[in-house]
Amino acid sequence: MAGALLGVYRDRAVVLDGDQLIGLDDVSISSVRTAFVDASGATFQREDGTLGAVGDHLVVFWTNCRSCHGTQAPDTDLLADGLLIGAGEKGLVLEDGSGLRFLDAAGAHPVRLGSDGARVEVTSVQVAGDTVAVVSGSTVQFFDTDGTRRSGFLGGVVGALSADGTTYAYAPTADELASGMKPGLSFYDTTTGQLRRTPLDGALGSIAWRGGDLLVVTDGGAAQTLWRCHMRGCESLFEAGGSSLSLQ
Repeated sequence: MAGALLGVYRDRAVVLDGDQLIGLDDVSISSVRTAFVDASGATFQREDGTLGAVGDHLVVFWTNCRSCHGTQAPDTDLLADGLLIGAGEKGLVLEDGSGLRFLDAAGAHPVRLGSDGARVEVTSVQVAGDTVAVVSGSTVQFFDTDGTRRSGFLGGVVGALSADGTTYAYAPTADELASGMKPGLSFYDTTTGQLRRTPLDGALGSIAWRGGDLLVVTDGGAAQTLWRCHMRGCESLFEAGGSSLSLQ
């Protein structure tokens, strides 16, 4: 199956091949611009701006009349005022000219990144449980789903939010290592701010939670290594030459 792997839903790989979203059902969904997939379902946006959802994901559209509509049917679309940049079981994140908004069954909640009101360029957004993780520049920030900021830090911009949203796992990329970031794998508690580290060799290539396992690909220069990691340490699963390994 060609295309970009987005995640696994009901033990099936879900990929975006061009504008075809494949793997959510027996029939592909066409004209898809972007999609976000986890074990609970998927949220996607078509080229015309409409939103759809599959599984337990809830698509919400906050209107000027302050009414909130939801759907779980992939053939029932809602026109979104903004670009879909993140989604999870409890809601989704849209970006427009005014910034970021988290939309859930309670309404629309602004997510403010810059303290001085300046526009910040967002690199990635992850939504899981009651946590929204936003990467912008060299910074990672964590928010409640009502838009309240919890915490943030410099570095660790390539990371993975656990399915319940309580843990953000990250390791330094080659650029971050060159800039002086400490090597190793870090587990950040998004609620308490507690940080735990475990040894890990090489620069981070990609990282993803699959079920209860954290999978990590590191680049050691001559070869790449796939690891299965926990807070107590990492186990090497596979090694390959070149740059052929990726979890994305």
